[in-house]
Amino acid sequence: MWGYKKSKGFVDFFGVCHGRSLAFEAKNTTNRTSFPLRNIKPHQIEILRKWKDQGAISFFLINFEKRYEVYLISIEQVLKWWNDSLKGGRKSIPYEWFKMNCPLVRRERGVFLDYLKCLNLP
Repeated sequence: MWGYKKSKGFVDFFGVCHGRSLAFEAKNTTNRTSFPLRNIKPHQIEILRKWKDQGAISFFLINFEKRYEVYLISIEQVLKWWNDSLKGGRKSIPYEWFKMNCPLVRRERGVFLDYLKCLNLP
């Protein structure tokens, strides 16, 4: 009998840094003006929410491919947009909102995407 993985069942990364649990999902968009929430799967929201509820740092890394920029957005911030969209609200997060509310993940300390610095973790 053969089997195959039909869909992803977990998030892209989970681990521990300096005693803190981390879990995140990395997403990409070619859209220059917003990040479509349809790029996130409901199970990813649920997993990251559960990790946060148990004390982990849970977030998304959003790559705006055409801008060569990656932003870190917490699960709490995504949940606000996600829940609002389920009630008929906006179905995407504006790029300008990311610029004003989320840290830009930079190449620092010899690390290509130093997201730990954005989290104030060594």
